Amino acid sequence: GDWLVLGVGEPNVFHCIFLGHALTEQQALQGPGSPAARPLGPVTTLLAQAAPYLMRQKMTDRTADHALNVFDTYLEGDKLKVKGGVRMRLSKDGSNPPGGPAYFYGIRINLDRR
Repeated sequence: GDWLVLGVGEPNVFHCIFLGHALTEQQALQGPGSPAARPLGPVTTLLAQAAPYLMRQKMTDRTADHALNVFDTYLEGDKLKVKGGVRMRLSKDGSNPPGGPAYFYGIRINLDRR
């Protein structure tokens, strides 16, 4: 659908899976410069559709340990971390891309198998 999926890793050591979904500025921001929390719904609901096996893992919600403008979701399990939040894509030089900022919601899944 509308999701971009990227993966990187080293076999039997570490894997990172990234799920990204484009957002409009209205979806991405809840106020001047403040990212919206979970604009696409709870990360657990999104992951239940995209990666149901992960949702069978026991995870502890550590969201309160992090600033909401960095992560609106932060879950930890055994050798597993799931982080979610609104991000803004910039050009390589750090400026806004043509047409203004491009926002997206990102979910990063870290699997550490060491």
